[in-house]
Amino acid sequence: MNQSNNRAKKTTSGFDDLGKLKSSVANKKNGAPQNKKKYHVAKTQQPNNGSAKNKNTQEFSVRLSRQLNVKRYPVIATICLLQKRTDIVSLLNQAQANPRNLPLRLTSYLKMEGLLNNDNTLTDKAKRVCTSGKMPISERGLYHIWYSDNDPLLGTRALLIQRDNAFKEPKQKILYKGRDAAQSAFAISLQDNNHKTLAVKFSGSKKNTSNRLNSEDIVSILPEVICGATDNKTLNLTWELTLDSSNITLKGPLNILSGHDLKHASRVDFEYQQSEYLSKAPAIFSSLATHLDGHWQQHVQRVSIPFNLTKQHQGMLSRFSLNNYPAFDMATPHGHFDHVDIKHLPVEPILAEATKWHIAWLERYHASSFKETEIAQAEQLSWLDQPALKQCKLEPLSGNNLIAVLPKEKNPRAYWHCAAINDLTPSLSTVTAQPLTLIDKEQIDIEQLIKKLSLDKPCTKFIYSDRYLRTNRQQSLLCEITKPLSNADITIFTALNDAAALSNNLPEQWNIESFSKRADNHDRYWIFQSDNDITAWKCTVSLDFLTNDGSAYYAHGYPTFTPMSIEQLPEYLQRTLAHHTLEVTA
Repeated sequence: MNQSNNRAKKTTSGFDDLGKLKSSVANKKNGAPQNKKKYHVAKTQQPNNGSAKNKNTQEFSVRLSRQLNVKRYPVIATICLLQKRTDIVSLLNQAQANPRNLPLRLTSYLKMEGLLNNDNTLTDKAKRVCTSGKMPISERGLYHIWYSDNDPLLGTRALLIQRDNAFKEPKQKILYKGRDAAQSAFAISLQDNNHKTLAVKFSGSKKNTSNRLNSEDIVSILPEVICGATDNKTLNLTWELTLDSSNITLKGPLNILSGHDLKHASRVDFEYQQSEYLSKAPAIFSSLATHLDGHWQQHVQRVSIPFNLTKQHQGMLSRFSLNNYPAFDMATPHGHFDHVDIKHLPVEPILAEATKWHIAWLERYHASSFKETEIAQAEQLSWLDQPALKQCKLEPLSGNNLIAVLPKEKNPRAYWHCAAINDLTPSLSTVTAQPLTLIDKEQIDIEQLIKKLSLDKPCTKFIYSDRYLRTNRQQSLLCEITKPLSNADITIFTALNDAAALSNNLPEQWNIESFSKRADNHDRYWIFQSDNDITAWKCTVSLDFLTNDGSAYYAHGYPTFTPMSIEQLPEYLQRTLAHHTLEVTA
Protein backbone atom coordinates (compact mmCIF):
# COMPACT_ATOMS: atom_id res chain seq x y z
CA MET A 1 0.00 0.00 0.00
CA ASN A 2 1.03 3.60 -0.52
CA GLN A 3 2.41 5.16 2.62
CA SER A 4 2.32 8.90 3.25
CA ASN A 5 4.66 11.08 5.21
CA ASN A 6 3.53 13.32 8.04
CA ARG A 7 3.00 16.39 5.86
CA ALA A 8 -0.43 17.78 5.05
CA LYS A 9 -2.05 15.39 2.58
CA LYS A 10 -3.97 16.39 -0.52
CA THR A 11 -4.76 12.87 -1.70
CA THR A 12 -6.32 9.82 -0.11
CA SER A 13 -7.36 6.38 -1.40
CA GLY A 14 -10.82 7.14 -2.95
CA PHE A 15 -12.02 3.58 -3.68
CA ASP A 16 -15.67 4.74 -3.94
CA ASP A 17 -14.72 7.44 -6.42
CA LEU A 18 -12.71 4.96 -8.45
CA GLY A 19 -15.77 2.71 -8.64
CA LYS A 20 -17.84 5.62 -9.88
CA LEU A 21 -15.19 6.39 -12.49
CA LYS A 22 -15.22 2.85 -13.84
CA SER A 23 -19.02 2.76 -13.77
CA SER A 24 -19.07 5.98 -15.75
CA VAL A 25 -16.67 4.54 -18.31
CA ALA A 26 -18.85 1.47 -18.73
CA ASN A 27 -22.00 3.60 -19.16
CA LYS A 28 -20.24 5.76 -21.68
CA LYS A 29 -19.30 2.77 -23.78
CA ASN A 30 -22.90 1.56 -23.63
CA GLY A 31 -24.18 4.91 -24.88
CA ALA A 32 -25.53 6.22 -21.57
CA PRO A 33 -25.80 10.03 -21.46
CA GLN A 34 -23.22 11.95 -19.47
CA ASN A 35 -24.35 15.09 -17.63
CA LYS A 36 -20.89 16.42 -16.85
CA LYS A 37 -17.29 16.20 -18.07
CA LYS A 38 -16.37 13.55 -20.60
CA TYR A 39 -13.24 11.43 -20.57
CA HIS A 40 -12.05 8.95 -23.19
CA VAL A 41 -10.78 5.72 -21.57
CA ALA A 42 -9.22 2.94 -23.65
CA LYS A 43 -10.32 -0.67 -23.08
CA THR A 44 -8.09 -2.64 -20.73
CA GLN A 45 -7.81 -6.43 -20.76
CA GLN A 46 -6.45 -8.71 -18.05
CA PRO A 47 -2.93 -9.95 -18.99
CA ASN A 48 -2.98 -13.67 -19.76
CA ASN A 49 0.73 -14.38 -19.88
CA GLY A 50 2.19 -12.52 -16.93
CA SER A 51 4.08 -13.35 -13.78
CA ALA A 52 2.10 -16.47 -12.95
CA LYS A 53 3.69 -18.26 -15.88
CA ASN A 54 7.09 -16.70 -15.38
CA LYS A 55 7.54 -17.80 -11.78
CA ASN A 56 9.18 -21.19 -11.31
CA THR A 57 7.22 -23.14 -8.72
CA GLN A 58 9.16 -26.39 -9.21
CA GLU A 59 11.88 -27.20 -6.70
CA PHE A 60 15.45 -27.41 -7.90
CA SER A 61 17.17 -30.76 -7.39
CA VAL A 62 20.32 -32.48 -8.57
CA ARG A 63 20.95 -36.21 -8.39
CA LEU A 64 24.53 -37.49 -8.57
CA SER A 65 25.60 -41.12 -8.61
CA ARG A 66 28.80 -43.14 -8.87
CA GLN A 67 30.50 -46.26 -7.55
CA LEU A 68 31.85 -46.47 -3.99
CA ASN A 69 34.70 -48.84 -3.16
CA VAL A 70 34.47 -50.53 0.27
CA LYS A 71 36.82 -52.97 2.06
CA ARG A 72 36.58 -55.25 5.07
CA TYR A 73 39.38 -55.17 7.62
CA PRO A 74 40.09 -57.36 10.70
CA VAL A 75 40.59 -54.91 13.57
CA ILE A 76 41.54 -55.45 17.21
CA ALA A 77 39.97 -52.49 18.98
CA THR A 78 38.22 -51.14 22.02
CA ILE A 79 34.72 -50.07 20.99
CA CYS A 80 32.46 -47.89 23.09
CA LEU A 81 28.85 -48.43 22.16
CA LEU A 82 25.44 -47.70 23.58
CA GLN A 83 23.71 -50.69 25.14
CA LYS A 84 20.25 -51.03 26.65
CA ARG A 85 20.45 -50.81 30.44
CA THR A 86 16.98 -50.81 31.95
CA ASP A 87 18.52 -51.53 35.35
CA ILE A 88 20.55 -48.32 35.24
CA VAL A 89 17.54 -46.32 34.07
CA SER A 90 15.55 -47.70 37.00
CA LEU A 91 18.29 -46.70 39.47
CA LEU A 92 18.46 -43.21 37.99
CA ASN A 93 14.70 -42.80 38.28
CA GLN A 94 14.94 -43.81 41.94
CA ALA A 95 17.82 -41.41 42.49
CA GLN A 96 15.83 -38.61 40.93
CA ALA A 97 12.65 -39.36 42.92
CA ASN A 98 14.15 -40.13 46.35
CA PRO A 99 17.96 -40.24 46.46
CA ARG A 100 18.04 -40.93 50.24
CA ASN A 101 16.45 -44.35 49.79
CA LEU A 102 19.19 -45.47 47.37
CA PRO A 103 21.88 -47.69 49.03
CA LEU A 104 25.24 -46.01 49.46
CA ARG A 105 27.08 -48.55 47.29
CA LEU A 106 24.70 -47.88 44.37
CA THR A 107 25.05 -44.14 44.84
CA SER A 108 28.86 -44.53 44.75
CA TYR A 109 28.61 -46.66 41.61
CA LEU A 110 26.47 -44.10 39.81
CA LYS A 111 28.89 -41.32 40.73
CA MET A 112 31.83 -43.43 39.53
CA GLU A 113 30.07 -43.86 36.15
CA GLY A 114 29.54 -40.10 35.94
CA LEU A 115 25.78 -40.36 36.31
CA LEU A 116 25.34 -38.48 39.60
CA ASN A 117 26.77 -35.17 40.75
CA ASN A 118 28.15 -34.73 44.25
CA ASP A 119 24.76 -33.39 45.39
CA ASN A 120 23.11 -36.58 44.02
CA THR A 121 21.43 -34.76 41.10
CA LEU A 122 21.52 -36.30 37.61
CA THR A 123 24.38 -35.37 35.29
CA ASP A 124 23.82 -34.54 31.62
CA LYS A 125 25.10 -38.02 30.78
CA ALA A 126 22.49 -39.53 33.12
CA LYS A 127 19.72 -37.52 31.48
CA ARG A 128 20.76 -38.88 28.07
CA VAL A 129 20.69 -42.42 29.49
CA CYS A 130 17.17 -41.87 30.85
CA THR A 131 15.99 -40.51 27.49
CA SER A 132 17.54 -43.20 25.26
CA GLY A 133 17.47 -46.13 27.68
CA LYS A 134 21.05 -46.83 26.58
CA MET A 135 24.36 -46.40 28.35
CA PRO A 136 27.86 -46.22 26.81
CA ILE A 137 29.74 -49.47 27.50
CA SER A 138 33.28 -50.29 26.34
CA GLU A 139 34.32 -53.70 25.03
CA ARG A 140 37.56 -55.03 23.54
CA GLY A 141 37.87 -57.72 20.92
CA LEU A 142 38.43 -58.71 17.31
CA TYR A 143 36.05 -57.12 14.81
CA HIS A 144 35.51 -57.35 11.05
CA ILE A 145 34.69 -53.82 9.84
CA TRP A 146 33.60 -52.68 6.38
CA TYR A 147 35.05 -49.22 5.64
CA SER A 148 34.63 -46.90 2.67
CA ASP A 149 37.97 -46.82 0.87
CA ASN A 150 39.25 -43.25 1.34
CA ASP A 151 36.33 -41.88 -0.67
CA PRO A 152 36.47 -38.17 -1.74
CA LEU A 153 33.06 -37.62 -0.11
CA LEU A 154 32.80 -40.17 2.71
CA GLY A 155 36.47 -40.51 3.52
CA THR A 156 37.18 -43.65 5.58
CA ARG A 157 33.91 -44.49 7.30
CA ALA A 158 32.73 -47.56 9.18
CA LEU A 159 29.76 -49.05 7.34
CA LEU A 160 29.27 -52.39 9.05
CA ILE A 161 30.85 -53.97 12.13
CA GLN A 162 30.88 -57.66 13.10
CA ARG A 163 32.20 -59.16 16.33
CA ASP A 164 34.37 -62.22 15.98
CA ASN A 165 33.16 -65.20 18.01
CA ALA A 166 36.39 -65.55 19.94
CA PHE A 167 39.34 -63.28 20.47
CA LYS A 168 42.32 -64.51 18.50
CA GLU A 169 45.28 -62.93 16.80
CA PRO A 170 44.44 -62.33 13.11
CA LYS A 171 46.68 -64.03 10.56
CA GLN A 172 46.60 -61.26 7.96
CA LYS A 173 49.38 -58.79 7.34
CA ILE A 174 49.33 -55.93 9.83
CA LEU A 175 48.85 -52.44 8.35
CA TYR A 176 48.88 -50.36 11.56
CA LYS A 177 49.68 -51.12 15.18
CA GLY A 178 49.75 -49.26 18.49
CA ARG A 179 49.81 -45.49 18.21
CA ASP A 180 49.75 -45.60 14.39
CA ALA A 181 46.49 -47.57 14.54
CA ALA A 182 44.93 -45.30 17.17
CA GLN A 183 45.75 -42.20 15.14
CA SER A 184 44.76 -43.62 11.75
CA ALA A 185 41.66 -42.76 9.69
CA PHE A 186 40.12 -46.04 10.92
CA ALA A 187 39.71 -44.63 14.43
CA ILE A 188 36.46 -42.96 15.46
CA SER A 189 36.30 -40.56 18.37
CA LEU A 190 33.29 -39.18 20.19
CA GLN A 191 33.74 -35.80 18.48
CA ASP A 192 33.70 -37.02 14.87
CA ASN A 193 31.40 -40.00 15.28
CA ASN A 194 28.52 -38.37 13.43
CA HIS A 195 30.76 -37.85 10.42
CA LYS A 196 32.38 -41.30 10.25
CA THR A 197 29.76 -43.92 11.09
CA LEU A 198 26.62 -44.86 9.27
CA ALA A 199 23.24 -46.21 10.32
CA VAL A 200 22.70 -49.50 8.47
CA LYS A 201 19.68 -51.68 7.76
CA PHE A 202 19.54 -55.08 6.05
CA SER A 203 16.99 -56.77 3.83
CA GLY A 204 16.55 -60.52 3.48
CA SER A 205 17.42 -63.11 6.12
CA LYS A 206 18.00 -61.99 9.70
CA LYS A 207 19.88 -65.14 10.72
CA ASN A 208 23.31 -64.85 12.27
CA THR A 209 22.86 -61.13 12.96
CA SER A 210 23.58 -61.27 16.68
CA ASN A 211 27.24 -60.48 16.15
CA ARG A 212 26.58 -57.36 14.07
CA LEU A 213 26.94 -54.03 15.81
CA ASN A 214 24.53 -51.27 14.87
CA SER A 215 26.82 -48.39 14.03
CA GLU A 216 24.12 -45.98 15.21
CA ASP A 217 25.13 -47.06 18.71
CA ILE A 218 28.88 -46.68 18.18
CA VAL A 219 30.36 -43.94 20.33
CA SER A 220 34.03 -44.53 19.49
CA ILE A 221 36.45 -47.06 17.98
CA LEU A 222 40.01 -47.13 19.26
CA PRO A 223 42.03 -49.57 17.08
CA GLU A 224 45.07 -51.38 18.44
CA VAL A 225 45.84 -53.55 15.41
CA ILE A 226 44.55 -53.10 11.84
CA CYS A 227 45.21 -55.90 9.37
CA GLY A 228 45.12 -55.94 5.60
CA ALA A 229 41.74 -56.06 3.81
CA THR A 230 40.12 -59.46 3.47
CA ASP A 231 37.37 -58.51 1.04
CA ASN A 232 36.33 -55.62 -1.22
CA LYS A 233 33.09 -54.69 -2.92
CA THR A 234 31.52 -51.89 -4.90
CA LEU A 235 28.37 -50.10 -3.74
CA ASN A 236 26.17 -47.61 -5.57
CA LEU A 237 26.36 -44.11 -4.07
CA THR A 238 23.51 -41.68 -4.81
CA TRP A 239 23.55 -38.10 -3.59
CA GLU A 240 20.37 -36.02 -3.90
CA LEU A 241 20.61 -32.27 -3.30
CA THR A 242 18.21 -29.34 -3.19
CA LEU A 243 18.89 -25.81 -1.96
CA ASP A 244 18.04 -26.84 1.59
CA SER A 245 18.44 -30.62 1.81
CA SER A 246 21.06 -33.30 1.21
CA ASN A 247 20.47 -37.07 1.24
CA ILE A 248 22.99 -39.87 0.79
CA THR A 249 22.00 -43.40 -0.24
CA LEU A 250 24.34 -46.42 -0.42
CA LYS A 251 23.15 -49.71 -1.87
CA GLY A 252 24.74 -52.96 -2.89
CA PRO A 253 25.73 -56.49 -1.83
CA LEU A 254 28.18 -57.14 1.01
CA ASN A 255 29.62 -60.42 2.24
CA ILE A 256 28.88 -61.04 5.92
CA LEU A 257 30.95 -63.64 7.78
CA SER A 258 28.82 -66.50 9.09
CA GLY A 259 29.10 -69.91 10.66
CA HIS A 260 30.44 -70.91 14.06
CA ASP A 261 34.01 -69.91 13.23
CA LEU A 262 33.07 -67.09 10.80
CA LYS A 263 34.84 -68.81 7.91
CA HIS A 264 31.89 -68.63 5.56
CA ALA A 265 30.55 -65.61 3.69
CA SER A 266 26.86 -64.86 3.29
CA ARG A 267 25.67 -62.18 0.92
CA VAL A 268 23.32 -59.49 2.26
CA ASP A 269 21.73 -56.51 0.53
CA PHE A 270 23.24 -53.49 2.21
CA GLU A 271 21.34 -50.19 2.23
CA TYR A 272 22.05 -46.90 3.96
CA GLN A 273 20.16 -43.60 3.85
CA GLN A 274 20.90 -40.46 5.79
CA SER A 275 20.49 -36.68 5.54
CA GLU A 276 23.92 -35.08 5.69
CA TYR A 277 26.58 -33.11 3.78
CA LEU A 278 24.39 -30.06 3.07
CA SER A 279 27.44 -27.88 3.82
CA LYS A 280 29.18 -29.43 0.80
CA ALA A 281 26.31 -28.52 -1.57
CA PRO A 282 27.72 -25.11 -2.73
CA ALA A 283 30.85 -26.85 -4.04
CA ILE A 284 28.65 -29.19 -6.09
CA PHE A 285 26.55 -26.30 -7.38
CA SER A 286 29.75 -24.48 -8.38
CA SER A 287 30.95 -27.55 -10.30
CA LEU A 288 27.55 -27.73 -11.94
CA ALA A 289 27.79 -24.07 -13.00
CA THR A 290 31.32 -24.61 -14.35
CA HIS A 291 30.07 -27.54 -16.43
CA LEU A 292 27.51 -25.17 -17.96
CA ASP A 293 30.15 -22.44 -18.55
CA GLY A 294 28.48 -20.32 -15.91
CA HIS A 295 29.04 -19.22 -12.31
CA TRP A 296 27.21 -20.19 -9.13
CA GLN A 297 25.95 -17.11 -7.29
CA GLN A 298 25.59 -18.30 -3.70
CA HIS A 299 24.00 -15.08 -2.40
CA VAL A 300 21.00 -15.50 -4.72
CA GLN A 301 21.34 -19.28 -5.15
CA ARG A 302 21.30 -19.17 -8.94
CA VAL A 303 23.64 -20.01 -11.81
CA SER A 304 24.51 -17.12 -14.11
CA ILE A 305 24.19 -18.79 -17.51
CA PRO A 306 25.65 -17.78 -20.89
CA PHE A 307 23.04 -16.43 -23.30
CA ASN A 308 23.89 -19.07 -25.94
CA LEU A 309 22.35 -21.77 -23.73
CA THR A 310 18.93 -20.10 -24.05
CA LYS A 311 18.91 -20.96 -27.75
CA GLN A 312 18.89 -24.67 -26.90
CA HIS A 313 16.60 -24.34 -23.85
CA GLN A 314 14.22 -21.48 -24.63
CA GLY A 315 12.12 -22.13 -21.55
CA MET A 316 14.83 -20.39 -19.53
CA LEU A 317 13.85 -17.04 -21.06
CA SER A 318 10.47 -17.02 -19.33
CA ARG A 319 10.92 -19.35 -16.35
CA PHE A 320 14.60 -18.68 -15.51
CA SER A 321 14.89 -22.39 -14.82
CA LEU A 322 16.88 -25.05 -16.67
CA ASN A 323 15.03 -28.35 -16.97
CA ASN A 324 15.16 -31.44 -19.19
CA TYR A 325 18.92 -31.07 -19.52
CA PRO A 326 20.56 -34.33 -20.69
CA ALA A 327 22.31 -36.38 -17.99
CA PHE A 328 26.10 -36.02 -17.92
CA ASP A 329 29.18 -36.94 -15.91
CA MET A 330 31.01 -34.36 -13.85
CA ALA A 331 34.18 -33.90 -11.80
CA THR A 332 33.71 -32.24 -8.39
CA PRO A 333 35.84 -31.62 -5.27
CA HIS A 334 34.02 -34.64 -3.79
CA GLY A 335 34.75 -37.10 -6.55
CA HIS A 336 33.87 -37.79 -10.16
CA PHE A 337 30.20 -38.65 -10.64
CA ASP A 338 29.28 -40.86 -13.57
CA HIS A 339 25.67 -39.70 -13.79
CA VAL A 340 24.34 -36.22 -12.97
CA ASP A 341 20.71 -35.28 -13.48
CA ILE A 342 19.41 -31.75 -12.81
CA LYS A 343 15.83 -30.53 -12.55
CA HIS A 344 14.59 -26.94 -12.44
CA LEU A 345 18.02 -25.37 -11.95
CA PRO A 346 17.46 -21.66 -11.08
CA VAL A 347 19.35 -19.47 -13.54
CA GLU A 348 19.93 -15.80 -14.29
CA PRO A 349 21.71 -13.87 -17.07
CA ILE A 350 25.36 -12.96 -16.92
CA LEU A 351 25.15 -9.21 -16.26
CA ALA A 352 26.93 -8.27 -19.47
CA GLU A 353 24.40 -10.32 -21.47
CA ALA A 354 21.19 -9.27 -19.70
CA THR A 355 20.10 -7.06 -22.61
CA LYS A 356 20.37 -10.06 -24.96
CA TRP A 357 17.98 -12.00 -22.72
CA HIS A 358 15.56 -9.06 -22.74
CA ILE A 359 15.58 -8.71 -26.53
CA ALA A 360 15.28 -12.49 -27.03
CA TRP A 361 12.26 -12.59 -24.71
CA LEU A 362 10.67 -9.65 -26.57
CA GLU A 363 11.25 -11.35 -29.93
CA ARG A 364 9.73 -14.60 -28.77
CA TYR A 365 6.83 -12.89 -27.00
CA HIS A 366 5.83 -10.59 -29.86
CA ALA A 367 6.43 -13.20 -32.58
CA SER A 368 3.70 -15.48 -31.18
CA SER A 369 0.78 -13.13 -31.84
CA PHE A 370 -0.35 -9.52 -31.87
CA LYS A 371 -0.72 -8.10 -28.34
CA GLU A 372 -2.74 -5.10 -27.28
CA THR A 373 -0.60 -2.29 -25.91
CA GLU A 374 -1.62 -2.46 -22.26
CA ILE A 375 -1.27 -6.25 -22.12
CA ALA A 376 2.17 -6.18 -23.75
CA GLN A 377 3.36 -3.48 -21.35
CA ALA A 378 2.04 -5.29 -18.28
CA GLU A 379 3.60 -8.59 -19.22
CA GLN A 380 6.95 -7.01 -20.05
CA LEU A 381 6.97 -5.31 -16.63
CA SER A 382 6.05 -8.60 -15.00
CA TRP A 383 8.96 -10.31 -16.74
CA LEU A 384 11.37 -7.53 -15.73
CA ASP A 385 10.21 -7.74 -12.12
CA GLN A 386 11.31 -11.35 -11.62
CA PRO A 387 13.99 -12.10 -8.98
CA ALA A 388 16.41 -13.43 -11.59
CA LEU A 389 16.63 -9.95 -13.15
CA LYS A 390 16.91 -8.00 -9.91
CA GLN A 391 20.59 -7.17 -10.43
CA CYS A 392 20.28 -6.34 -14.14
CA LYS A 393 18.49 -2.96 -13.97
CA LEU A 394 16.82 -3.40 -17.35
CA GLU A 395 14.39 -0.77 -18.61
CA PRO A 396 11.12 -1.67 -20.37
CA LEU A 397 11.08 -1.00 -24.12
CA SER A 398 8.11 0.36 -26.06
CA GLY A 399 7.26 2.35 -29.16
CA ASN A 400 10.15 3.18 -31.47
CA ASN A 401 12.67 1.94 -28.92
CA LEU A 402 11.09 -1.50 -29.06
CA ILE A 403 10.90 -1.57 -32.84
CA ALA A 404 14.56 -0.52 -33.04
CA VAL A 405 15.74 -3.70 -31.29
CA LEU A 406 13.53 -5.98 -33.43
CA PRO A 407 14.93 -5.74 -37.00
CA LYS A 408 12.41 -7.13 -39.42
CA GLU A 409 15.05 -9.13 -41.32
CA LYS A 410 15.81 -11.22 -38.21
CA ASN A 411 12.29 -11.72 -36.87
CA PRO A 412 9.70 -10.22 -39.21
CA ARG A 413 6.68 -11.51 -37.24
CA ALA A 414 7.81 -9.83 -34.02
CA TYR A 415 8.72 -6.64 -35.90
CA TRP A 416 5.37 -6.26 -37.69
CA HIS A 417 3.37 -7.13 -34.58
CA CYS A 418 5.16 -4.35 -32.69
CA ALA A 419 4.83 -1.94 -35.62
CA ALA A 420 1.09 -2.67 -35.67
CA ILE A 421 0.86 -1.71 -31.99
CA ASN A 422 2.26 1.72 -32.83
CA ASP A 423 0.16 2.15 -35.98
CA LEU A 424 -3.16 0.90 -34.62
CA THR A 425 -3.09 2.28 -31.06
CA PRO A 426 -5.79 4.99 -30.85
CA SER A 427 -5.55 8.11 -28.77
CA LEU A 428 -4.52 6.94 -25.33
CA SER A 429 -5.25 10.16 -23.50
CA THR A 430 -8.38 11.97 -22.40
CA VAL A 431 -7.76 14.21 -25.41
CA THR A 432 -5.76 13.77 -28.58
CA ALA A 433 -2.08 13.09 -27.89
CA GLN A 434 0.73 11.53 -29.91
CA PRO A 435 3.93 9.84 -28.68
CA LEU A 436 6.83 12.21 -28.24
CA THR A 437 10.52 11.26 -28.54
CA LEU A 438 13.28 13.74 -27.73
CA ILE A 439 16.51 13.69 -29.71
CA ASP A 440 19.90 13.12 -28.10
CA LYS A 441 21.83 16.41 -27.49
CA GLU A 442 18.83 18.44 -28.66
CA GLN A 443 18.29 21.67 -26.69
CA ILE A 444 15.18 21.49 -24.51
CA ASP A 445 13.01 24.44 -23.54
CA ILE A 446 11.44 23.07 -20.37
CA GLU A 447 8.50 25.49 -20.46
CA GLN A 448 7.68 24.49 -24.04
CA LEU A 449 8.05 20.80 -23.14
CA ILE A 450 5.53 21.17 -20.31
CA LYS A 451 3.12 23.03 -22.62
CA LYS A 452 3.38 20.22 -25.16
CA LEU A 453 2.81 17.48 -22.54
CA SER A 454 -0.13 19.37 -20.99
CA LEU A 455 -1.51 20.04 -24.50
CA ASP A 456 -1.14 23.74 -23.77
CA LYS A 457 -4.02 23.67 -21.31
CA PRO A 458 -3.91 25.37 -17.89
CA CYS A 459 -2.80 22.69 -15.43
CA THR A 460 -4.59 22.59 -12.08
CA LYS A 461 -3.01 19.41 -10.78
CA PHE A 462 0.27 17.68 -11.67
CA ILE A 463 1.30 14.16 -10.60
CA TYR A 464 4.78 12.73 -11.08
CA SER A 465 5.59 9.09 -10.15
CA ASP A 466 9.16 7.74 -10.12
CA ARG A 467 10.70 5.04 -7.93
CA TYR A 468 14.05 6.80 -7.66
CA LEU A 469 14.30 10.45 -6.66
CA ARG A 470 17.18 10.12 -4.26
CA THR A 471 19.93 12.34 -5.72
CA ASN A 472 20.21 16.10 -5.33
CA ARG A 473 20.36 16.41 -9.11
CA GLN A 474 17.08 14.53 -9.58
CA GLN A 475 15.37 16.65 -6.93
CA SER A 476 16.72 19.83 -8.52
CA LEU A 477 15.41 18.75 -11.93
CA LEU A 478 12.04 17.99 -10.37
CA CYS A 479 11.83 21.56 -9.12
CA GLU A 480 12.91 22.84 -12.54
CA ILE A 481 10.21 21.04 -14.55
CA THR A 482 7.50 22.22 -12.13
CA LYS A 483 8.37 25.92 -12.44
CA PRO A 484 5.86 26.37 -15.30
CA LEU A 485 3.28 24.68 -13.03
CA SER A 486 3.45 27.16 -10.17
CA ASN A 487 -0.36 27.44 -9.97
CA ALA A 488 -0.96 23.67 -9.89
CA ASP A 489 -1.33 21.33 -6.94
CA ILE A 490 1.64 18.94 -7.12
CA THR A 491 1.79 15.34 -5.91
CA ILE A 492 4.95 13.22 -6.06
CA PHE A 493 5.01 9.41 -5.77
CA THR A 494 8.32 7.69 -5.01
CA ALA A 495 9.81 4.71 -3.20
CA LEU A 496 9.48 4.56 0.56
CA ASN A 497 13.25 4.95 1.13
CA ASP A 498 13.38 8.21 -0.87
CA ALA A 499 10.21 9.84 0.49
CA ALA A 500 11.78 11.09 3.72
CA ALA A 501 14.60 12.87 1.88
CA LEU A 502 12.14 14.49 -0.52
CA SER A 503 10.07 15.81 2.39
CA ASN A 504 13.03 17.88 3.57
CA ASN A 505 14.19 19.16 0.16
CA LEU A 506 11.01 19.99 -1.76
CA PRO A 507 8.48 22.81 -1.30
CA GLU A 508 6.32 22.46 1.80
CA GLN A 509 3.03 22.68 -0.09
CA TRP A 510 3.83 19.64 -2.26
CA ASN A 511 2.27 16.32 -1.32
CA ILE A 512 4.72 13.41 -1.11
CA GLU A 513 3.32 9.86 -1.36
CA SER A 514 5.47 6.74 -0.89
CA PHE A 515 5.09 3.15 -2.03
CA SER A 516 6.87 -0.19 -1.79
CA LYS A 517 8.50 -1.48 -4.98
CA ARG A 518 6.12 -3.49 -7.15
CA ALA A 519 5.79 -4.30 -10.82
CA ASP A 520 3.09 -1.66 -11.35
CA ASN A 521 5.26 1.26 -10.11
CA HIS A 522 8.35 0.45 -12.15
CA ASP A 523 7.80 3.22 -14.75
CA ARG A 524 7.81 7.04 -14.66
CA TYR A 525 4.43 8.76 -15.08
CA TRP A 526 3.66 12.43 -15.87
CA ILE A 527 -0.02 13.37 -15.38
CA PHE A 528 -1.50 16.79 -16.16
CA GLN A 529 -5.05 17.66 -15.11
CA SER A 530 -6.92 20.72 -16.30
CA ASP A 531 -10.48 21.77 -15.57
CA ASN A 532 -11.89 19.50 -18.26
CA ASP A 533 -9.20 17.02 -19.29
CA ILE A 534 -6.53 14.62 -18.04
CA THR A 535 -3.39 13.91 -20.05
CA ALA A 536 -1.19 11.07 -18.81
CA TRP A 537 2.23 9.99 -20.11
CA LYS A 538 4.63 7.17 -19.41
CA CYS A 539 8.28 8.11 -19.87
CA THR A 540 11.01 5.59 -20.69
CA VAL A 541 13.60 7.19 -18.40
CA SER A 542 13.87 9.14 -15.18
CA LEU A 543 14.54 12.91 -14.97
CA ASP A 544 18.25 12.33 -15.62
CA PHE A 545 17.57 12.67 -19.35
CA LEU A 546 17.87 16.45 -18.80
CA THR A 547 21.46 17.74 -18.77
CA ASN A 548 22.62 21.32 -18.22
CA ASP A 549 25.76 22.99 -19.55
CA GLY A 550 25.24 26.07 -17.40
CA SER A 551 23.20 28.04 -19.93
CA ALA A 552 20.63 25.60 -21.35
CA TYR A 553 19.14 22.14 -20.96
CA TYR A 554 19.73 19.31 -23.43
CA ALA A 555 18.31 15.83 -23.96
CA HIS A 556 20.52 12.88 -23.09
CA GLY A 557 19.60 9.82 -25.15
CA TYR A 558 16.17 9.40 -26.71
CA PRO A 559 13.55 9.64 -23.95
CA THR A 560 10.07 8.73 -25.18
CA PHE A 561 6.75 9.92 -23.76
CA THR A 562 3.86 7.55 -24.53
CA PRO A 563 0.28 8.75 -23.92
CA MET A 564 -1.73 6.60 -21.51
CA SER A 565 -5.43 6.14 -20.82
CA ILE A 566 -6.77 6.31 -17.28
CA GLU A 567 -7.38 2.56 -17.24
CA GLN A 568 -3.80 1.90 -18.33
CA LEU A 569 -2.41 3.69 -15.29
CA PRO A 570 -1.46 1.71 -12.17
CA GLU A 571 -4.28 1.43 -9.67
CA TYR A 572 -2.62 3.72 -7.11
CA LEU A 573 -2.64 6.54 -9.71
CA GLN A 574 -6.20 5.74 -10.72
CA ARG A 575 -7.28 6.03 -7.09
CA THR A 576 -5.54 9.41 -6.80
CA LEU A 577 -7.16 10.73 -9.96
CA ALA A 578 -10.57 9.48 -8.86
CA HIS A 579 -10.26 11.28 -5.54
CA HIS A 580 -8.82 14.54 -6.91
CA THR A 581 -11.41 16.18 -9.11
CA LEU A 582 -13.10 13.70 -11.42
CA GLU A 583 -16.81 14.35 -11.32
CA VAL A 584 -18.65 11.59 -13.17
CA THR A 585 -22.23 10.47 -13.35
CA ALA A 586 -23.49 6.94 -13.43
